[in-house]
Amino acid sequence: MRMTQALESMEDRLRKALEERMQELVAVRMEHLEAEIRLAIVKQGEEILQSMGRQVVDVQQQTAAQLEFVKTCAEKKAKSIVPLHHAEENSAHKANRLSLLATMEEYKAAAVASAARYADDLIRSLGDVKSSDSYEGGVIRQVKSHQVATSDGANMLLLTSSEATSKPPTCTSRIGSSDVGDGEALDMPK
Repeated sequence: MRMTQALESMEDRLRKALEERMQELVAVRMEHLEAEIRLAIVKQGEEILQSMGRQVVDVQQQTAAQLEFVKTCAEKKAKSIVPLHHAEENSAHKANRLSLLATMEEYKAAAVASAARYADDLIRSLGDVKSSDSYEGGVIRQVKSHQVATSDGANMLLLTSSEATSKPPTCTSRIGSSDVGDGEALDMPK
């Protein structure tokens, strides 16, 4: 019995020693696994950071390329718009100039027509004077001048037919002058 007790106590000690050793091995293995897990997490974190960094750089490069493309397109559009704008301005200036030239031509035509009417009225007035009895020895009693505004804004000098001179007026340096007043005659060659 002693032997069995000694064997049992030895067996108990072996079991305890084995359990302690197993616990130590498990603890060491757990520490080792924890360290490996930590290293794997750190390594994965670094890989994720590097991947994110590369993606950020790619996005920055794509954004820079898109900005450069937009800038180039805007410059091309500006280069095409500026000549169009200048062409439109030139066209508007040309239209304004043509309109101004047309207005000037209309003004000239109206002035010529007014001058022709005025000359015609003077000729008729002179004809009426010669046939009227207000002619006394080639002297004018009184010449009245009337200024009439024409459609083009020019003032014309009209003589009344009953008060025109019987003596034909002569032209001098005063032709075209509108400052002939009452009692003044136009000097025209005979």
